[in-house]
Amino acid sequence: MILSFKPGTDDLMPMSELKGFAVDCSDEIFKPTIALIDEKRVILRSEEVAQPVKVRYAWADNLVGANLYNKENLPASPFQY
Repeated sequence: MILSFKPGTDDLMPMSELKGFAVDCSDEIFKPTIALIDEKRVILRSEEVAQPVKVRYAWADNLVGANLYNKENLPASPFQY
């Protein structure tokens, strides 16, 4: 799954590995995923979910570890798509 962001919100802080992402294949059981920044996009990969249809970021009561930031050092808000 590839996530693109609106212009003005897509200047992402480079990170070796993003944390806080999970994907779902339509059964409402979200699995943690590997997330990497590729310029202005986020690439998600999961061995447990072959064809993801939903993604969540920082979707928990405890957001420790969620680390998607822009270059202004502002954190991304939790979201689900």
